[in-house]
Amino acid sequence: MPNKVLIEIGGKTVLQHVWETSRAAGLGPEPIIATDSERVAEAAAGFGAPVAMTSGQHTCGSERVAEVARSLDCELIVNLQADEVLIEPQLIASLPGVFEEKEVQMATAVAPFAEDDDIHDPSLVKAVLDANGDAMYFSRLPIPFSAAGGNSGPPLYGHLGIYAFRRDFLLDVYSRPQADLEKTERLEQLRVLQAGYRIRALIWHARHFGLNTPADLERVRGVLESENP
Repeated sequence: MPNKVLIEIGGKTVLQHVWETSRAAGLGPEPIIATDSERVAEAAAGFGAPVAMTSGQHTCGSERVAEVARSLDCELIVNLQADEVLIEPQLIASLPGVFEEKEVQMATAVAPFAEDDDIHDPSLVKAVLDANGDAMYFSRLPIPFSAAGGNSGPPLYGHLGIYAFRRDFLLDVYSRPQADLEKTERLEQLRVLQAGYRIRALIWHARHFGLNTPADLERVRGVLESENP
């Protein structure tokens, strides 16, 4: 869906919906929209959001965020993808809390799949967690595979498009070249796992995933219209 963040829903672009939600989380300074697109920058300026123009050579969003983070004086950075139009402010506000454990360098969020979610849809990224709540792997394929068939086994988690980092960790890992797994799956978080680091996963109760397909767009419109009749 080209230019999906500029699609209007209820009189606001997807970009504005997501920025206002991130602002409502109340984590500190005004959220910054990082982009290499003049159209996105103009749209952001139209509703008063701070904009950081970045290089057009980045291979993923975390590289783009790292470019902006170099000029910021802070300990933690939250990277919210601009297509997470139904994400809750409470989730954004809760994610930095996992860094109370000093060994955590990076965190993300996952949510259990519901029965009517299409786990075979490659736009819905799946996550497998270990006993400590750290991510073992992310894939566009349904994982873990159930050898017994049916719904037996551990719960299936879908990945939500939000990350948080200690600033120095972000600048280090996302200055490195893309990893093979990252290129294969087109999932930027695999750069971290393949390098041998851990990603703590916050399990969230919501099941609204990002805007990836025309079907998602209709789902999002329905949710927002029901909330704002």
